[in-house]
Amino acid sequence: MKDTFMFPTYLGGSGDIFLLFKDFPYLDFPSGYKYYFTGTMGFHLANCIHHLTTTEKSNDYFEMIVHHLVTLYLYGYSYMIHACGGGVIAVLHDIADIFISNARIWAETEY
Repeated sequence: MKDTFMFPTYLGGSGDIFLLFKDFPYLDFPSGYKYYFTGTMGFHLANCIHHLTTTEKSNDYFEMIVHHLVTLYLYGYSYMIHACGGGVIAVLHDIADIFISNARIWAETEY
């Protein structure tokens, strides 16, 4: 997605964020976009199922359930209305997940 028309320069791309809705809803997605988008949606679906079935109930259990359900709703709705902005949002969330996962590791261990 780095060299697509929609990925902005301040995220390492060569496009412009204002082109996200150009020719909406008849957008021509870049190659690999739908695979990335549905792959990350599947990742969040797996996290939701894992959280519902195997996670012990901590103090943020219900907040995380709401988070997973809202995330799946936003992915599904973005895919349903054929909005390519969801891919840029997914990349931003993937970048933030690196730091959030590290923070949770340090918060939930004794070190």
